Amino acid sequence: MIGKAILAGLALFLAAPATAQPAQQQVVKLWPKGAPGSEAHRGEAERAQDYWVKNIHDPTLTAFPADPKHNNGYMVSGFFGGSNKNGLGYRSELVYSKQGYSFDDGGKNTDVMNDYLYMPHLMTYTIGKVVQLQAGAQIGVLLNAKKTSGGKDSSITDLMNRFDYGFAGGVEVYPFKGLIVGTRYNLGLGKMYKQYEQTPATPYPLPFDPSTTNLKNGIFQLFIGYRF
Repeated sequence: MIGKAILAGLALFLAAPATAQPAQQQVVKLWPKGAPGSEAHRGEAERAQDYWVKNIHDPTLTAFPADPKHNNGYMVSGFFGGSNKNGLGYRSELVYSKQGYSFDDGGKNTDVMNDYLYMPHLMTYTIGKVVQLQAGAQIGVLLNAKKTSGGKDSSITDLMNRFDYGFAGGVEVYPFKGLIVGTRYNLGLGKMYKQYEQTPATPYPLPFDPSTTNLKNGIFQLFIGYRF
């Protein structure tokens, strides 16, 4: 079976600590007036027991925002892959990922956002055409890096290594025909920052020493997509 898909989702970057208050969960209505064709019944209570839920006329999504001490971004990707009758398969992807982190720089909250283009190559195992496990390796190239502090943006692309590599693993669920819901963790093995020789005239623009700080990419992704 050969498949192609477009995926879009949220990326949570885990790299540098900061101080912030946890965000509250948010409830989002999928349709303002209830599901199409069920508007007249949207006020009726849902019925749930054991493993089933019925009488859903006003569906919602409950969002649990990530801890603000980490920085959120987004990703958009497409993949091509296939599997055999035993469920084993492969997939190759092209992923654009906007990811970053925040830190406290002398009392100023500073954001770093990086644009990467990744190419994961994954082995897959599909269970009952409903769940797929994925694991493999990936390479990536940094397109752009930007630091924002005090409302001012500055490029830090030249301070960073342009190539990244590492491992990726995750799971996808196919609740309906064509629909994909999944999660993945990407573990980077390459150092994010180059070595930098500081001088009194050219101090390092970030509040850490890249020769002693081993920052690497670590991305947790949630995504939804469509397979055709």
